[in-house]
Amino acid sequence: MYNKQNMRITASDLNKNIDKYILIDIREKYEREADGHIPNDIHYPMSTIGDDFIELLKKQTAENFVVIYCHSSNRSSKLLIELDKITDTSKIYDLIGGYSIYKGSGYITDK
Repeated sequence: MYNKQNMRITASDLNKNIDKYILIDIREKYEREADGHIPNDIHYPMSTIGDDFIELLKKQTAENFVVIYCHSSNRSSKLLIELDKITDTSKIYDLIGGYSIYKGSGYITDK
């Protein structure tokens, strides 16, 4: 069961161990183009999420931990609540404050 408190990660903790996570950006294309993104992430816009996204998560979480992020953590936290109803979310994290906090903390991003 998704526990909002336990399955969240700070920008600082993510940055310290970034190579240990598969990152999935669920922002729309125009958001990425305007503001950049975290290097080496997978882009999967929220507006396109369906059964194939669930399969992607199952494949990625078989051997990895996954961090899902959006601009502010609003969409990603809501998505995790919905995902928990249909799949195992024990290896999926929500980036607290989303991309805006990560970028605002001065961590490396791609534009």
